[in-house]
Amino acid sequence: MRSARLQKDAIAGACKYSIVVPAHNEERYLPETLRHLAALDHPAYEVIVVENGSTDATLRIARGFASRRIRVYSLRSRGVSRARNFGASKASKTSEWMLFLDADTLLARGFLRELDRFLSREGASYSIGTTRMLPIERSVRSLLWFRVYDLFHLAFRCSCSLQIARRDLFDKVRYDERLEILEDLKLIRTLQGYGEFFYMPTRSVSTSTRRFAKTGYVRLTLQWTLAALVPYAKRKKMRYEILR
Repeated sequence: MRSARLQKDAIAGACKYSIVVPAHNEERYLPETLRHLAALDHPAYEVIVVENGSTDATLRIARGFASRRIRVYSLRSRGVSRARNFGASKASKTSEWMLFLDADTLLARGFLRELDRFLSREGASYSIGTTRMLPIERSVRSLLWFRVYDLFHLAFRCSCSLQIARRDLFDKVRYDERLEILEDLKLIRTLQGYGEFFYMPTRSVSTSTRRFAKTGYVRLTLQWTLAALVPYAKRKKMRYEILR
């Protein structure tokens, strides 16, 4: 029944999932991310790539993937929240869910069908959520640390690299463009006022360990913890280094 409905929606041009990918100087990681997105096994989704202020080949690479399924926009101004909000404004009006995906994060071919099954669970009233993450560059250390982060995501209702939010709520809520760090946490806290937070256990989402490798697992964890604890006025002044 659900498969028939999805096929009907696809024929009618309806879109269930809008995937927004902000991309600033992501020429190294973006091609693989977009190859995975183009190969998703689902008839009713769209991809919105928002290049913002890049000085490398990010925009050229993104345009090379442009298709009926993948749309590419370019902003002169920088800022991940600004790019996400712009992408949300371009999403299909028929879309039910927004996925905000980092440009170095990979979704396996069957991920959206898996998400279909999870979101359709009886009695669920979700507004925002995330999934389990696996490291792309796998080692014993990275697998152990990512398992710790997954437990934090589940226990404290936070996310990393992927936020999944109800499309209709973006008529009321946006990412805070004044924040450079933990803007996703602020969005999650706000959207929890409209429904439940969810955490989907899966092996279909992988993300890069580049920030951990550059900053250090312990140091980065402490940085995030501090940012979560300080008052909003101080968090607005905190800067988040761009790593490529």
